[in-house]
Amino acid sequence: MLLSPLEMFALEKLLEQTGTSGLELSPSHFSALGREFTAAGFYTLIKCHEQHELMLLGKELSVAFTHHALKRGGYFICWLEDNFTLCLEGVANHQDWSSEVSPESLAILWRQP
Repeated sequence: MLLSPLEMFALEKLLEQTGTSGLELSPSHFSALGREFTAAGFYTLIKCHEQHELMLLGKELSVAFTHHALKRGGYFICWLEDNFTLCLEGVANHQDWSSEVSPESLAILWRQP
């Protein structure tokens, strides 16, 4: 399965936290092995088709965000499951996830000072 635009957006923002945002994140490098949607967000198990710089970081990455549909905000978190598998979560803080959360709406908020 291809990663969703929201999953790709989350990975890009997580990489920015490490100072390695210039790395290429091509959808062809990743596939979703499985995804679950919960009331609080989503969980995706991601297979990397080749060794990627993201895999070499070897640590948990997280980034918080605000969104008009999530009054308490939310966060993306990613960690290494094994050498070629990542776990990615999108979580709303103490509230239900909103279907209004999209890469487009988040990108606008990320650009604001």
